[in-house]
Amino acid sequence: MSEQLGTDRLFSYKLENVSLIISKIIESLIENSEDIWKVLKYDSPNALELDNLTYDEKLALIDKGIITTKPNEIKIKLVPFSSGQILNDAMTEIRILDYNTHYGDTIDTTQTFQLQILTHYTLWVLEGGNLRCNIIKKELISVLNQMRVDKVIGSLSFDNTNSSLQYWNGEFMGYTMNLHGIMG
Repeated sequence: MSEQLGTDRLFSYKLENVSLIISKIIESLIENSEDIWKVLKYDSPNALELDNLTYDEKLALIDKGIITTKPNEIKIKLVPFSSGQILNDAMTEIRILDYNTHYGDTIDTTQTFQLQILTHYTLWVLEGGNLRCNIIKKELISVLNQMRVDKVIGSLSFDNTNSSLQYWNGEFMGYTMNLHGIMG
C-alpha cells in the first residue's frame, strides 16, 4: 500500500537517528574545538588564555540526563530554553535541540538541529574585545559546517540559515543557529 501512495521512503526515516547525530555533534566538538570549551567553563574575561580542558573535564560539562546534577555545572544541554526558566548567575551554555523535521517528498527528509547559545550579560565581552558568543559561533561553524555523519546524505550544514540574536530573559542573551541535513 505504501508503495502505491509513494510514502515508503518517507516512513523509513528513523527518529532514533536524531539522537545519534546529536551525539556526533557533541563528539566532534570534544575532539575538534578547545576554545568553545574554555569559554563555556571559564567565566573570566581571559577564558581563552586559560588551560585547555581534558577529555574528562569536557564530558563533565555535558547533559547526561542526571537530575541530581547542578544545572550551573552543565554547559551543553539537550533541552530547549523555556520562557520564565530561571538560569543561574553568570554562566554560558549551549543547548542542542531536535528543532524541526521537514518531511519532503518520498525521497528526502530534512532534519534541523537548533543550537541555542546563552550567556549572562556580564560575560559577553572577553579580553581583547572578543565576544564570548562570537567565539562559540565561530567554533560551531568551523567544526560542524559540512561535517559528514552517518545517516546524513551529504553533510550537515549551516547554509541558507540565519544566526539570530536572542534575549532569553532580563540577564541572558545569545544566539540561535540552525544546522540541517538531509536524512538517509
